[in-house]
Amino acid sequence: LDVTDQLKMIDELLAEGINGLAIAPADNPHMRDRINSLVDAGIPVVTFNADIDDTRRMCFVGQNSELAGRTCAGLLNAITPEHGLVLPISGYQYNHSHALRIKGFCSEIEQSFPKIQTLPAVYCQDDEMLTQELTEETLRQHPDLTAIYIAAGGQAGVCRALERTGYADSVRVICFDLIPNNIRNLLDSRIDFLIGQDAHTQGFMPIMILFDYLFSGKTPENKYYYT
Repeated sequence: LDVTDQLKMIDELLAEGINGLAIAPADNPHMRDRINSLVDAGIPVVTFNADIDDTRRMCFVGQNSELAGRTCAGLLNAITPEHGLVLPISGYQYNHSHALRIKGFCSEIEQSFPKIQTLPAVYCQDDEMLTQELTEETLRQHPDLTAIYIAAGGQAGVCRALERTGYADSVRVICFDLIPNNIRNLLDSRIDFLIGQDAHTQGFMPIMILFDYLFSGKTPENKYYYT
């Protein structure tokens, strides 16, 4: 999700003569300008997994991230003490989906469960080791922590940190992505709730939307295809 790397990759693809682009974009003004310039040049763009506002991309395929964050707040309230303390973990500063998951979660906690306190969100770069370090550091500073909400990758790092520090039975965990390691941790009760987002559809549908447009002239019926 480094915008410089993404822009370089787009240049490489343009040199190969692409007719359409599917991308999980960094949420950055330079990326916004590039997507609009691609559309102006007649190259349709479909975003997936992460969206970007104020562009002329055809449509977005992915999770309704803000609603997912609100859902996680409700689930968390059901399994934590009334006056719980929660650490939200995001991934990248420029990931639109991560930001919306955090926004939805924190706003729902504030509106519906005001007795639950949320710490400032930290960024883990989807890295397990960094996520583990952030979790252990938070537990040292806040031994009364009751839950962790992970809006990004690196979930295994949280589980390891809780095991290492003896908090596995007392700190609740809610996170995303139905990947094998997360499923194992869910079945082993290291994760309490695991939210899927249908990664297969996110990978398949953007290509089919572009295929239908380029070969049949068919434009997508919706601007948002929530998985």
